[in-house]
Amino acid sequence: MARKQARKPDAVDPKHRWDRPIQAPGHTQVDFEERVDFHRLHAYRLGRTRRALAKSGLGALLLFDQYNIRYISGTVIGEWARDKLTRWSLLTGNGQPWVWDFGSAARHHRIIASIRLW
Repeated sequence: MARKQARKPDAVDPKHRWDRPIQAPGHTQVDFEERVDFHRLHAYRLGRTRRALAKSGLGALLLFDQYNIRYISGTVIGEWARDKLTRWSLLTGNGQPWVWDFGSAARHHRIIASIRLW
């Protein structure tokens, strides 16, 4: 089986023929055809974000929105964290995205619940 070539984060061309309908291959992967290339999808998203960051004149992006964090890092922790600012991501002009999280939710709640404010 041939090894896939590493994709560069600056690869922003999705290489789709826009004169044809967009394919909808479904959810399951098979070994006899390439359907969704998630590595290429991540490289495309990160490349688009890097290009926008370079054009903006900013040095970095600090993201709090779960959808933006997923877009640049490819990580998601579920719907329960959508409106909570307990997770954030930093993207600098030349590095990979950093994702901060508080770790175990159960441990975090145990610590917070044990603090007495009175």
